[in-house]
Amino acid sequence: MRQIINKMITEDDLYGAVRSAYSQGWHRMKLYFLTGLPSEMDEDTLGIAEMAQNCVEIGAQYTKKASVTVSLGGFVPKPHTPFQWFGQNKPEELLRKVALLRNEVRRNNRIQLKWHSPEAATAEGITSRGDRRIGRAIEYVWRRGGVFQEWSEHFDLTLWQEAMNASGLSLDWYVHRHREEDEVLPWDHIHAGLHKDFLWQDWQDALAGYGLEDCRWTPCYDCGACTEYGIEHVVASPLPPNGGSQGTGQDLTTGHLVPVELRPKADVGGT
Repeated sequence: MRQIINKMITEDDLYGAVRSAYSQGWHRMKLYFLTGLPSEMDEDTLGIAEMAQNCVEIGAQYTKKASVTVSLGGFVPKPHTPFQWFGQNKPEELLRKVALLRNEVRRNNRIQLKWHSPEAATAEGITSRGDRRIGRAIEYVWRRGGVFQEWSEHFDLTLWQEAMNASGLSLDWYVHRHREEDEVLPWDHIHAGLHKDFLWQDWQDALAGYGLEDCRWTPCYDCGACTEYGIEHVVASPLPPNGGSQGTGQDLTTGHLVPVELRPKADVGGT
């Protein structure tokens, strides 16, 4: 799942950081996860509980107070990302996954589970990938007292559902359906640097479970982020993990040479 969202962090990386923190006197870890990702299966959801348990076991080697808080949020696809074509999970499906994980960790009092409201994630999905027609729905919610909607105690999904219906708009069409490659997206006229064909290929790579390595030490992917704006990476070292180049013209043979100018200490206040 980490490869699908291109978070190229291994479990060894995570457990090494957890061990380092517990060994230095920390008692609690907080782990952040998303649910509702593309290609996600129930075993992936249950893997969150397994990872939390492993972290608790590492902590128990250093302190009797070791505990883990798992923070779970529903995945909301955003424009100008490879997931802009993905149909967001419905709130009932996100709730099912939360319940699945809650049942798995409830027997371990060292693991605390917190989650973001799946209903609120649905409203976020409306505003994240909406076109200009969504403005009518937002005004509808506001005129009927829908303020502080990001606060759980004030949030009401039925108000958003009413707003969409009153505006003649389909919530499923905006939030839960998958898009096709040739669909004209509402934000296509806004240029954010990344080429749309690169994002589509990145989306196909994500579905295949293929992650992209950091472009600072690979050949240029021609995503557009650097070349479109005439940007060149200038870094301290030609080799990872300290540096590298986008591959847009930098001379890697001299990238490790950092000029240093030594200046005399300033005379402050006559001392």
